[in-house]
Amino acid sequence: MSETTPTDQPTEDAEGRLFVLTGPGADDVARALTAALPRAASVDGAVVEAMFTGEGGVSPSDARTALETRYLRYTAGIALADSFRLAGFDAVVAEDVPDDHLEAYLDFAAPTPVHLVQLSVGEGGAGARDGEDGTAGDVAPAATPVPGLVLTGHDPVTLAAEIAARAEEARVDPPVEGE
Repeated sequence: MSETTPTDQPTEDAEGRLFVLTGPGADDVARALTAALPRAASVDGAVVEAMFTGEGGVSPSDARTALETRYLRYTAGIALADSFRLAGFDAVVAEDVPDDHLEAYLDFAAPTPVHLVQLSVGEGGAGARDGEDGTAGDVAPAATPVPGLVLTGHDPVTLAAEIAARAEEARVDPPVEGE
């Protein structure tokens, strides 16, 4: 039987962070961010959904089933991410969260703060401030403020480094009860 040292045991404040990446290339950026962080685990929403829908998926004609499947995918992915977080890992989730489902997703994650990163394709289009070489950059402010950090770029490793450096800017705290 081996002896354990205090560093082998999680401490009360060893809870990891919850990163949620959404948008084009989120799965590649999530893998790069997981590799860039000192202690992290990756959760892919599409893989979580495949666990309960199988190869066929859900028929798009059954809107109620599609919505239930989407929300089950979200909550199952968050539950898996929470198991990593509670073990002291930063959990990096790659998930398709359209704007009209963002509030529900954040509610499912509550009371955990979410480090939300919304990715867009960096093609030097309007609003992009990234370099011509496809490096990470901010997107010009939208008419309606979006929560978290919005980045554009091509290279997953560059985007991951940007996210790691600006993690606090991505933090979205859950609403305080009674507000």
